[in-house]
Amino acid sequence: TQAKTELSPEILLYYLACSQDVPNPFQQRLTMSQRALSSIHSQLHGLEREAIPQFPAAERNLVSVQGTLNTTESNFHQLVALLNCRGLHKDYVDAVKGLCYDGMEGLLFLLLFSLLSALAFTTAVCSLPRAWERFHSRDTAYEDAEDDDPFTPQARSPPPRSSLRLSAPPISNAPVSQYM
Repeated sequence: TQAKTELSPEILLYYLACSQDVPNPFQQRLTMSQRALSSIHSQLHGLEREAIPQFPAAERNLVSVQGTLNTTESNFHQLVALLNCRGLHKDYVDAVKGLCYDGMEGLLFLLLFSLLSALAFTTAVCSLPRAWERFHSRDTAYEDAEDDDPFTPQARSPPPRSSLRLSAPPISNAPVSQYM
């Protein structure tokens, strides 16, 4: 890992193991930073106590520095929380479990349904010639049927155009009531 990512093995071990036996590799630097922030905070508090009575115009600047120091301390506490191994270790364990269980289950379902799809496709391709023969023999069975049978496909086909004659309706002088 050190050759590929320039990450020391201690850091990797800390985040992968996340146990009480493995020390935090950042602990020394975090402790030094916390002490420095506390020192700055106490010095600023002392400066406010002694300098403001003598230099009242400096109060605005000291309040600004105090706000910046408070923001820095807040960011430092967020950094300490982010560097803790518990959150990252939990994400790592969840990812490995998800890959092992859910990923394998998904892969098995994918293989199963691929096999079923291939089987269905093969069945369709193999049964197509037989079905085609049945459809063809079904059409030839109607050839020896009677011509005047209205249910045969030949009877349902439209007559040729030459046999169609348009004729006018018969004209009658009968009153409309007789038609009713």
